[in-house]
Amino acid sequence: MAEQSLQDMQGRVESVIKLIEEDGDSFARRAEMYYKKRPELINFVEESYRAYRALAERYDHLSGKAADSQPTPLLRFSLNRFN
Repeated sequence: MAEQSLQDMQGRVESVIKLIEEDGDSFARRAEMYYKKRPELINFVEESYRAYRALAERYDHLSGKAADSQPTPLLRFSLNRFN
């Protein structure tokens, strides 16, 4: 799943780079390209932000689970002392 997500993101980044790199031969053409590409670029940024937030939430969730499963030094001391 992670590999597919990485490939999806790489594909999106490459398509956005192509959008940005296209050059218009006149001011009118560049303006037309800007207005045509702007929604695509905004969509890419929004999707990237959502993906980042989801990744951060999963990380926080997994970090919390890992911390919960590891006894703290104080708990280890208490368990060892009374056993």
